Amino acid sequence: MTREEQMLEQLIGDLLDNPPPGVAPSEMESWLRSRAPELIAAVQTACADVSGHYYEIDGTWYVDDQFLRNLAARHEVLSVRADWEIQLFPGSLRCRSLRGRPALPGQVGLIYACEPNDELEFPAQLHRWAQEQGLARFEGQWPQWPAPSSSDPTACASCQARAAATKGCGCTACKSAHSEDHA
Repeated sequence: MTREEQMLEQLIGDLLDNPPPGVAPSEMESWLRSRAPELIAAVQTACADVSGHYYEIDGTWYVDDQFLRNLAARHEVLSVRADWEIQLFPGSLRCRSLRGRPALPGQVGLIYACEPNDELEFPAQLHRWAQEQGLARFEGQWPQWPAPSSSDPTACASCQARAAATKGCGCTACKSAHSEDHA
């Protein structure tokens, strides 16, 4: 059963336990089950909007801010200056922030290099967190840091200018550096 199917089953159970006034529980369950594909698609779309991302570059694994926020919602996290340390059974994962690198595909916020301790089954555990718990999507694997992509049309004017001057996309850095809307 997928995470979305589990969420739908939980929703059905909650609604059956507390039906709205004037609606029979059996009618509600029938209606929800008949629309399960659309409801699951809506949940997947909503979850994709908050999905983190992870990458492998030259043998090092990287995660973005959103992946760490998603992981922190499920595990104990220690803040170590600009870095994160996530307490996991049987070990821990240190994530060190990197700055000044071109944004990776799908990257949300900063990017962090993963430094697992020896007790973790890594990167297999990273894939399990991402896929089974729905924390993130694997975005790619490269032998070296990928070149910046072309200018992002949703970046603000100053970042579009910087992107044009550097032949790179400044949108991820732009989003964290500026408060104006980028949509």
